[in-house]
Amino acid sequence: RYWRDWSSDVCSSDLYEQTETPELDAGEIKLFKRQPVAWAYFESLPPGYRKKVLWLVVRARQLSTRQKRLAALIDACALGKRL
Repeated sequence: RYWRDWSSDVCSSDLYEQTETPELDAGEIKLFKRQPVAWAYFESLPPGYRKKVLWLVVRARQLSTRQKRLAALIDACALGKRL
């Protein structure tokens, strides 16, 4: 569901061409860790998937979009689902 919303913004092939690892800033990590179930689920996901969804979050052009994407990721992880 969420993937379709973002597909027009980020081409999935672009995500595979990234050589560096995307990172959330300290405040975003703190926000994520406030929900231990979501954080534990996210940490249990394969590294390749984590990298892919983190690129979706960090490549947002506007801060509001980045916040919405992070919130969607946290909500999905809290439910034990992938985006």
